[in-house]
Amino acid sequence: YDRAIEIAFEQNVNPDPYVVNSRGNCYASLGKWQSARDDYLAARDLFQRAKGFRGEGGSTTQRLDGAIYAASNAALMLVQLGEEQQALREMV
Repeated sequence: YDRAIEIAFEQNVNPDPYVVNSRGNCYASLGKWQSARDDYLAARDLFQRAKGFRGEGGSTTQRLDGAIYAASNAALMLVQLGEEQQALREMV
């Protein structure tokens, strides 16, 4: 995942938000909660800015479904970091 993200930056394009979210999953599996949260928040933002996906009407659409999953993952990392109240605020 690191290399894929690095290549995207070298090419002056945004990395694929699924790749960033997946790296967050790896960090979470390793117990690196803050690194995972950082990636989930970055993925959320990337999903919201994504273009090139076609909606039912044929127009380009953001990937808000992915943004919701990434934001939820980020909030769950707050629980792991002991910040339950902030996690609840982010989830609501």
